Amino acid sequence: MRSIKCLFVIFFTIISISTFAQTKADKLFSEGINLQKTMTMSSQEAAIKKFSAAKIIYNVSDKKQNCVKQIAVCKKNINKLKADKKPQKQKKNKENQVQKNKEISNDIYENEVIVIEKPVVVEKRVVTLGARPGSLLFKWNPKGKTQTIEVNCNYNDWVIVEQPQWVHTSITYDRRGIIVEADVNQSKMPRYGTIKVRCGDLIATIIVEQKKGKRLK
Repeated sequence: MRSIKCLFVIFFTIISISTFAQTKADKLFSEGINLQKTMTMSSQEAAIKKFSAAKIIYNVSDKKQNCVKQIAVCKKNINKLKADKKPQKQKKNKENQVQKNKEISNDIYENEVIVIEKPVVVEKRVVTLGARPGSLLFKWNPKGKTQTIEVNCNYNDWVIVEQPQWVHTSITYDRRGIIVEADVNQSKMPRYGTIKVRCGDLIATIIVEQKKGKRLK
């Protein structure tokens, strides 16, 4: 009689342990489902750990197979997140390169002569371009006097792409210089501007300054 009671105790103990284990597995599976809903790599990896632990505890093949399916879903989500992340990284690298190019283009030309001598391939040709002097100073009333900029370029198709409104320019016949004339400055403030010469992708910049105006006699 005592042995029968012991067998019943052992039997119910085994059933209780098994029931507790299955409840624990159900809880792990539920936690994995909740983690799976958050579309981040860390959340998907955490969900995989939950499903893997539940699979070990489950003693029913259907539930084990369900864990396997959810693990596959998580891995698919991780691959999708990695694929989405790659274009964002490429976009960021492109934005950084654009910003770097802007910083280079905003460099300030200084010193007396402003020369860009770095070879640039434009339609399979190497261009060199220089301008001298790097700055011009006009009196407030130039009285028709002109100043000349010497242009050194290995091609004759260079052009003037920018100049102040109060400045008049003309290219010399041999295309080796620019004749510059300034209007009378009738304001009480000095004025400044730039003359820019382009050939291919190269630009030479000449700073132009005029003294503040005075009353005409």
